Amino acid sequence: MPKYLSPSNFVDMPTINKDYIEIKPIALKDAQEIINKFHKHNIQPQGHKFSLGIFRKQLDNWECDDYEGLHDWVIIDKFDTDDDSIIEYYDPEFGDVNYSEKYDAYVLNVGGEGIYARPKSEGSILLGVATVGLPVACPLNDGKTLEITRICFVNDDDEPCFDSQLPQFNKDHASPVPSMFVSTIIKKVKELGYKKLITYTRIDEPAKYLKAVGFIIEFTQTRIKKWKSKNADKIYNKSAPSLKNRWSINCA
Repeated sequence: MPKYLSPSNFVDMPTINKDYIEIKPIALKDAQEIINKFHKHNIQPQGHKFSLGIFRKQLDNWECDDYEGLHDWVIIDKFDTDDDSIIEYYDPEFGDVNYSEKYDAYVLNVGGEGIYARPKSEGSILLGVATVGLPVACPLNDGKTLEITRICFVNDDDEPCFDSQLPQFNKDHASPVPSMFVSTIIKKVKELGYKKLITYTRIDEPAKYLKAVGFIIEFTQTRIKKWKSKNADKIYNKSAPSLKNRWSINCA
């Protein structure tokens, strides 16, 4: 199988509006899979109260004139003129299409250049996941508080079927997608009747998306706490332990 070519080699995400973003519940096992694969310094949580996924609706038509219009496809390779496995069939949605059995991919004509490509998804494109549960620290588990135990966005450097960067509504500013995601989590926590939401970040993380929705730092560790659980080695294989900030927001 030819090596994947990431779409980020050719194109940045376009400026889109919030109507293209969808946030909805996902199964814990699906969130765990993404976290184990993409989270920079942690592994999956064992349980949750709820998990959410944030998605981008598809942008592309079946045909485009250049790579700048190609956002919903994983580019597999350039077209092989000696490929004798091409079959043509009629698709009710797209009409006549060509498919390569050898490359297990569609043949697209992009500005006069043939490429093999597969759709990123049958539906929306996953941007990230979040899990929310009871506070991990027992003294904080007062029956009124929930914790964002993980929030994780996919990384195109590791997996070409996801976006190379988060969609921006204004190319002159950072993506608002993380803040949108956290705002939805806060609303869900309020709906469940909890009064407070907390989360942790490493002290070297700016966490601007938390500040943007009203989180404040309520505690900063002064010494590194190392886990001694059976999963400690898995965590430290991802990154070295670090001092952390605990953030909180009043949801009452």
